[in-house]
This record gives sequence, structure tokens and C-alpha cells, in this order.
Amino acid sequence: MKSASSALVLSAMAVIAVTPAFAQDEAPATADDSVRREATIVVTATKTGAQALEDVPFAIQAFSGESLTNRNIREGADLIELIPGASQVQQIGAGYRIFAFRGTGAGGPVGDGMVGYYLDDTPFGVPNNQTAPPLQYFDIERVEVLRGPQGTLYGQGSMGGAIIYRTKNPDMSEFTTEGEASLSSTADASDPNYRVSAAVSVPLIKDKLGLRLSGGYDYQAGYVDVYSDGPVGKPRLTDANDITAKNLQAVLLWQPTDDLSVRLRAWEFSTDQDFLSVFASVDPPYAANQGDVNGYDKRKARFYSNTINYDFSNFTLTNATSYQESLPGGFSTGLGLGPPLGTGVLKNGGNSDSFVNEFRLATNGDGPFHWVGGLYYQKAEGLYIFNLDFPSLSLDGTTLTKTENSSVFSEISYDLFGGKLVPLVGLRYYQDTRTSESVSNGVPANSKANLDATTWRVNLAYYPTEDWTVFFNAGTGFRRIVSQRVV
Repeated sequence: MKSASSALVLSAMAVIAVTPAFAQDEAPATADDSVRREATIVVTATKTGAQALEDVPFAIQAFSGESLTNRNIREGADLIELIPGASQVQQIGAGYRIFAFRGTGAGGPVGDGMVGYYLDDTPFGVPNNQTAPPLQYFDIERVEVLRGPQGTLYGQGSMGGAIIYRTKNPDMSEFTTEGEASLSSTADASDPNYRVSAAVSVPLIKDKLGLRLSGGYDYQAGYVDVYSDGPVGKPRLTDANDITAKNLQAVLLWQPTDDLSVRLRAWEFSTDQDFLSVFASVDPPYAANQGDVNGYDKRKARFYSNTINYDFSNFTLTNATSYQESLPGGFSTGLGLGPPLGTGVLKNGGNSDSFVNEFRLATNGDGPFHWVGGLYYQKAEGLYIFNLDFPSLSLDGTTLTKTENSSVFSEISYDLFGGKLVPLVGLRYYQDTRTSESVSNGVPANSKANLDATTWRVNLAYYPTEDWTVFFNAGTGFRRIVSQRVV
């Protein structure tokens, strides 16, 4: 008897852009836009230091925190609407969303991510799970969106692209506070929605050591009625899908000299939704055939990271470490499938953890030669649990996926003709030891694989004037899919 299938590395996806185009911030501004385009946004997506957005020679967008606030962007689903070719392809609950770039990532929730999510310098994500981080954008300094395979600098799981969230640093010179509050309403909801966020920044040692503490609480009132059976008569519950989201964050920044900085960050978030974001109808909104099940979607996680930067005379050394812990959670919903199964309950859940470290060196001088290279290591595991319970059918099982993987990567470029023409080449070699231990209705199904992949990128950038960037870019990306076999 065989359980799930396929263990392979996907490395054949390439994106080639031959476009005389600008790198862009958001949609072009018009004279009467209420939100004005900023003159310059500085990004760090190339991992070679700060660079003006319009000088980056590949498909990239960047949004400042101020721009996100002005556009009322408060979560990932709002942001994704501003990205060409991007979409939300699945939402089980407020804490479980999957995004896709140009269709990549639309294959369902099983398997590693196809769009990479980075919180500052390290990835957010665990094996066999594609969910995006449920960030509240109050603490975001900048978001950088990279479209197309990012297999060299961002590695496994970024074959469709990557989203990099840069969080705010403390103010090192003076005590500051900030906050925001909003009140809104949703059609069909009896109660209002409200959101509050606040932050305080304290210079513990002026210009040397600073601490920023922040937090937020977001309540979205329910508007969906729930019926035990079909949508007739009086619903069992009204306005049932309330959502509560909480987050706390601390950032400690130490800059003892101009050459050294150490940044520590701790973040905890939780989302708690009654019933799911899957309805029988949206006009009017209702969920039918739920029996007596009180559905839910609960997520809670902690994320700790530190980044050390040290500038030598011609190089910058960076070491970034993170630990992610997703606490036990998941969802439950009623399923009315009609005879002979009737009405039952589906539950999914699990927990996970991930340790990541990336060490890299990059040139920082004004010379024509530019290089970045480094080593990456991850050790992670994720437990997935499911239970399907009907009067005449019961299924349950677990899958524990473990990975220990490492990579070596490098990109090299050289300025020709005074920087008018810049060729670049990049490579990444990845190897992974992956195991999967499953039990379905008491039947074990285990697998183990040792696989590797090599990805590449070539780029040719042409800067005819200060206002134009013309580029050719081609690259590859990959992700892991785990197979299982009965042993």
C-alpha cells in the first residue's frame, strides 16, 4: 500500500526578462493622486548593501511603511493587490493564507513554499507548509517584492519570487512614541471592527543602544450566519466568524562603533477566528450543514532573530540567525456531504520549528568589482495532523517532516564602461536530507531522501542615463516535494 507521492527538486523554472523598463515603486502617480510617489526608495534585496530602487536590474517593487499607511495597506491580502501577476490563492482562516506570483504557488497547501517570505534577513517558513506570515504593517519600515525565481540569493522555496519585510528599528537618539487606531464596519456585521497599535522607542545609550517595543490588537466582527443543516429557517448562530489578532514585538539595536551593529528581534503573534473563511454563500453570507460543530482557526507563533553586521575596509560581514516556533494550532469545520456520509467534522492542525543561520561576505567599495557569497544552514521540522469523523467513516493521521539542509551561494558582477554596462553571474548549490514519517489510520508510511540542486542566474544591466535601467535577467528556482512509502 502506498501513501503520498513524489520526492524531487524542481529546478527547471526560469524567468527571462528582456525589457527596457524602470524598476518601479507602485503604480505611476498622477497629478491628482492623494498619495505622492517618493523620490527615492533604498532597497537591500541584492545583499550587497543599500541601492536605489530604480538602479536594481530585475523585476522588483518596493513600498515604504509611509506609503503602505497612506494606501491603508494593513495585511498581506491588501499588499498582494498592488503586485502585478500576484494573487491570493487560498485562505482557510485569518492566519493561513497562500499567495502566488504568476500562478506559481497555486498548487495547494501541501509541500514547501513556492514564494519566499523573509523577515529582515532570515526566512519565515517551515517544511511542508506554504503559509505567509500574518504581519500587521504598523511595524514595517519597507517591503521589497522580487518577482521570478530567486534561487541564487534566496534559495529553496523562492522559485516564484520573494517578499522581504523590513521591520522598524528603534530611534537611537530620542524617546519617541507612536500609535494608531481605526474603526470601521463590515456589511452584514452587527458589531464594528477596530484596530489599535502602539510603539515606544527608548535610547538606552544615546546613539549606541536603543530599544523599540510595539504591539497591536485587531478585532474584525463576524458577519456570517451558521446553519446546522441547509440554509432554511433560523440560523444556529449569527455573525459567527469573529477574528481576533494580537502581536507583540521587541527590537534591540546596538551600534558600539560605526563599523559594527547587532540587532535582536523577538516577535509573537496569534490569530483566533471563529469558523473559517469558507462559506456556502457570500450574498447573503452563510455557512450551512455545520451540525453542532463550533468551527475555528487558531494560530500562534514566535519568531526570534539576530543580525550582526561588521564593515571591514572593503567587505561587509553579515551573520543572520533565526528561530521560529509555531505552537500547536489548526482549524476545525463541519462538513455536510449528504447521504450516505451525512454531516461530519474535519480537523487539521500541527506545530513546527525552524533554526536558520546565514553567513555571508559582500564587497562594499566603490570599485568596479562586486561580489556577494555565503553559507546557509537550516534544521527544521513540521508536524501535520488531520482527523475526519463522520457517522459511517473515520480517518486520522499524522505526518512529521524533518529537513537538515545547507547551501553555498555567490553572485559576481563587474562595471564596464564606467558602470554603463554591468554583467552578473550567480550560482547556488543546495543539499538536503529530508525525512517524512506518516501514520494514516494506523498504517505507517515513511520516506528519506538525500537530494541536491544547483541554481543559476545571469543578468546584463545597461544604464544609458541616470533615469533609465535596461536589463536582461534569466534565472532558475527550486522547491522540495517529499515522497512517502510504506516500510
